[in-house]
Amino acid sequence: MSIEERLDRIERMTTLASKDALSIDEVVMCYDLKKSFLYSLVHTKRIPHYKVGRLLFFSKKEVEDFILSNRVSTFDEAESFAATYIAKKQLTN
Repeated sequence: MSIEERLDRIERMTTLASKDALSIDEVVMCYDLKKSFLYSLVHTKRIPHYKVGRLLFFSKKEVEDFILSNRVSTFDEAESFAATYIAKKQLTN
């Protein structure tokens, strides 16, 4: 990637940082998602979105909330949950 391309990308990202509503292409660029994946999330209504005619828009906060809602537990967290679950089961039996 040339310096001009890098500077152009930085400029676009800076501009996007000040926007609240993003187009599908802007979401793809900002969050490094595949466009087809984003369309499938829209189609199955798994991600909040807005339509103006045929155009799709996304709230930046809602996209970030969606991304952060898919957290994967650490091994230690899963182990702790399992131990608590087993302890509660033993108390009820």
